Amino acid sequence: MDVIHWYPGHMKKASNQMIEALKMVDVVLELVDARSPSKTRNPFFLEVIKNKPHITVYMKSDLADLSKIKLEKDTVLVSIKDKKSISNLINRISDANKEKREKQISRGMKPMPPKAMIVGIPNIGKSSLINALINKKITKVENKPGLTKNNRWVNVNNKFYLLDTPGILPNNYLESNYVLALIGAIKIELLPVYELSEYAYKYITKYYPNLYKNRYKKIMDTSDKSFEYIAEIRGIKNDKSINHELARALFLKEVRDGILGKMNFDLK
Repeated sequence: MDVIHWYPGHMKKASNQMIEALKMVDVVLELVDARSPSKTRNPFFLEVIKNKPHITVYMKSDLADLSKIKLEKDTVLVSIKDKKSISNLINRISDANKEKREKQISRGMKPMPPKAMIVGIPNIGKSSLINALINKKITKVENKPGLTKNNRWVNVNNKFYLLDTPGILPNNYLESNYVLALIGAIKIELLPVYELSEYAYKYITKYYPNLYKNRYKKIMDTSDKSFEYIAEIRGIKNDKSINHELARALFLKEVRDGILGKMNFDLK
C-alpha cells in the first residue's frame, strides 16, 4: 500500500507549540483509541513528554473489545457516556499533581490547581472528553479529524486547568492507514472504498465472524458475493441493479460507528 502523507502545516505548528507548552504543565493526558491503542499513538508524544507525569487515556472504551487489551501502567479507560470513568480520570489527574501540591503546602503556599495538557492524534476524542469533564458543551464535536487548530486553556470546574491541543499525526503511516480510516482518525476518503472495505471485511470475518453474521446474516465464499448479499438484504440498488460500491460504503460506515459491536483492531 502507498504511504499516505498527512502532515498539514498546522500540525507542524502544533508540534512546536506543544513542545513550548510542556514547560508550564504538570501532567500530560495522552489519548488513544481503545479499539487500537498501538496504531493511535504518535511516538512523538513520548519523545517530548520524557519525565513529565503522564496518563494514557483509552478513549471510546465502550466501542472496544476490552478482553483483547493489556492495560499499561498509568492508564485510564474512559467512555464519555460513563460518568464514573470521567470521575476516575479527574481523580487520577489530581493524584498526578499530589507531590507538587504537598510541597506547596509545606512551604505555607496555597496549592494551585494543576495544569494538564491533552494530546493525541486527530479525532481521538479530545473535544468530547473536555465537554464531559466540565459537563457542558463548549467545544465542537464531529466524527472527522482536524477540528481543533490552536492550543486553548479550559477551566475544569476550578479543579484543574486543561490545555487542549490540535491532533497531530506522524509524518507517514503505512499499515496503520486502514485502521485509522476505519475509526475516523483520518478522512475515510483518503483510501479507495474497495481497498478499505476489503481490509475491513477480511479482518472482521477472521477475528469477529460472529459480529459480522449477527449484523449481515451470513458470510459468503468471496467478499464480492458478501457485499452483493448485503446490497440485496438492504435494498441497495442503482437503476434496478445491485450497487456494490454503496454496499461497501455502508459496511464501512457501520464499522466506524461501532454498529457491528465491540472490536480491537490491533490483533495479528
